[in-house]
Amino acid sequence: MNRKFNKALYLLDQGKYGEGLELFETAFEQEDNLLWKLEIKSCMMEVLYEMEEFDKVRECIDFILRNTDEYDDSRPREFAEDILEEMNQVGR
Repeated sequence: MNRKFNKALYLLDQGKYGEGLELFETAFEQEDNLLWKLEIKSCMMEVLYEMEEFDKVRECIDFILRNTDEYDDSRPREFAEDILEEMNQVGR
């Protein structure tokens, strides 16, 4: 994974969510490996969910579900399914 991803995590720890999300987006665009792209989207999804940016969360979920198989045992897919289920339960 690239340095921008690590810097984004650092910024998020510092409470700089806007800057962290921008770096996640840049890291995503620069990454060629699909597995790392899925990890980045998963992290973005978590931050956006905490910020209650549900439309953007759904975009992340859509990307993850489109790029993984239902029989896939990946953390990003499981996490996306959990978030989607929780959003559906509360009507978001």
